[in-house]
Amino acid sequence: MKSIIITTMLMVALGATMAAETSTTLAQELLLLREEDQALRSRQPKDDAEWKEMLSIAAAQTARIKSFVEKHGWPTRELVGAEASDAAWLLVQHADSDREFQRYALTLIEPLVSTGEVRGANYAYLWDRVHLPQRYGTQGECRDDGSFIPHPIEDSENVDERRNKLGMSNLSEYIAFASQRCASRG
Repeated sequence: MKSIIITTMLMVALGATMAAETSTTLAQELLLLREEDQALRSRQPKDDAEWKEMLSIAAAQTARIKSFVEKHGWPTRELVGAEASDAAWLLVQHADSDREFQRYALTLIEPLVSTGEVRGANYAYLWDRVHLPQRYGTQGECRDDGSFIPHPIEDSENVDERRNKLGMSNLSEYIAFASQRCASRG
């Protein structure tokens, strides 16, 4: 009986160690994908060939995050840590060539916001990315004068209430922040 208990305890400990190693490996993979994504987005293509190469790399990244989510589910903070979970969101946010996958990911993360496993702002950005009109005012464009103009917002009178429920700043503060970023790119 003692050997069964010891064996069971060892198997549980081994399983926990393997799960922790797997979570670490998954987190590392997501962080590496985020680095690749950000490096790609900082490139300035000089011609059509470079633009096609960038699109090909972006498509491969989308395929990798899609495969990751299909295999492991949504990478929650508990599973991979906050930084890697945020990295997964960023990769999906940038997967514009696959709107169906972005919408699917949105259904995965929506219930996780209330549990704290996904940041509310991440949900808002992705929701706005795949809907028009948007709800939270996160998507827009930089104007020539350096200002940020959000795309149309549904029920705009209540946008700050929706943003605040997700832990986000008021829209006017966000527009000021985004406008600073727009101006710095000019």
